[in-house]
Amino acid sequence: MKTLPFAVPTLLVVLGCQPDQHGGTGLAGVPVDTLQAELLARDPAIGAPGFIHPWGNRLLVSDWQGSPQLHAIDAATGDLLVSFGRVGGGPGEFGGLIAGIQVPRHDPSAAWVYETGKLTRLERTGAVSSEAATVRLGGVVPYAAWLDSATIVGVALQPATERFVFFDNAGNVTRTVAGDLLGQDDVPMAERVRASAQFSLCPHPEGRGFAVAYKHAARVDIYSRTGERAVAAEVPRRSEPTFENRDGDIRFVSDRLHYSQCWGSNDLLYVLYSGDDYRRARRAEIGEGQSIHLFDWESGRLTGELHLDTRIFGFAVARSEGWLYAGSLSDGGIHRFRLPEAADG
Repeated sequence: MKTLPFAVPTLLVVLGCQPDQHGGTGLAGVPVDTLQAELLARDPAIGAPGFIHPWGNRLLVSDWQGSPQLHAIDAATGDLLVSFGRVGGGPGEFGGLIAGIQVPRHDPSAAWVYETGKLTRLERTGAVSSEAATVRLGGVVPYAAWLDSATIVGVALQPATERFVFFDNAGNVTRTVAGDLLGQDDVPMAERVRASAQFSLCPHPEGRGFAVAYKHAARVDIYSRTGERAVAAEVPRRSEPTFENRDGDIRFVSDRLHYSQCWGSNDLLYVLYSGDDYRRARRAEIGEGQSIHLFDWESGRLTGELHLDTRIFGFAVARSEGWLYAGSLSDGGIHRFRLPEAADG
């Protein structure tokens, strides 16, 4: 069993009838397609694949268990091309766990790697140059991503008045926007912050907005690019986090884990649903899931489900090639799934 250096959360929604290989209908009456995994790579160098992002003819994979923290894999053959990105505080090193990888539409030749407080630009795979362009953010946010060439958005672990933090391309805070936290108003703010602390942030590839998918609630919120308008995605069965009264104190309790990763295409938002019981799941696999819910970016309407025959965690959608790439925390495997035409966004 692999031991991860942090807690990876997940979730539960029962989708009713199982689809057959040719598709079917789920609980919400939407089309369900079953995808079969094709093992692309399983190399000892990859300890715990976190984020995956297509980059030309390669896949860039973050490793939450290793040093170096990045691997480049041939997207067609699965061959490991190079491992790089040492852990450390020096030039060209990553001082913390990698929290996101992005190849933004405005800078398609480069990959940007996010660790808390800093974005690093990679022009190629291989050792990170000490002169690599970086953007150090003037506010602490656990997750941040480019919306366009002039705007970075981050989600903060702050009271609702400063939930979303916007930065310019130099990392300066330009404004903050209020946003909802999980939990009711009668729950202490500290416990609502704890319940809301684990989430996935997905920008729309054209910068039209962003989505926040929660790990401790069956909830996905889609925001406009300013963060001031939200649409609640039509999740199959919405639920809020669990709070318990312990000797007069209301405390957040981790039980079921819900949405663990997300990915945005032009039309569709793909969100991985887990369903793990946080107290019983194996730590090596916690947060993995086999159901990906598809939502319309504009309306939040649930348009379909992809049911995978393999549990995954991090994933990416390569629309032009028709593949969904995904990694397994339990065995370090990298898989690919052929996308049905309707789910190709």
